[in-house]
Amino acid sequence: MGTLPADWRILHHPANDIDDELARIGTYSLLKARERIEAGERVGAAGIALSLLRDLVTVYRLEWRNGRRGVIRTLLVCCHRCLVYVTIYAERVRRER
Repeated sequence: MGTLPADWRILHHPANDIDDELARIGTYSLLKARERIEAGERVGAAGIALSLLRDLVTVYRLEWRNGRRGVIRTLLVCCHRCLVYVTIYAERVRRER
């Protein structure tokens, strides 16, 4: 088996920790929410709760083999997605007032 050329290699940052991930979640959640708001997406309070439950189940089904890291990854992904939906909902409520 050969080695990949240097420009094909994937660079990982193993020093990234949960603090770094949490800092990125807020930024990327707002960006994703703005995209969806501009696309006309609407969500209600029940939709937020149902999507959170759906995401918990679907993401954990993919991550359960990773043990504790899988649980943390599941929570971070669900936190991101929930923030997106809450931001969309808050914008809708703000516009309706």
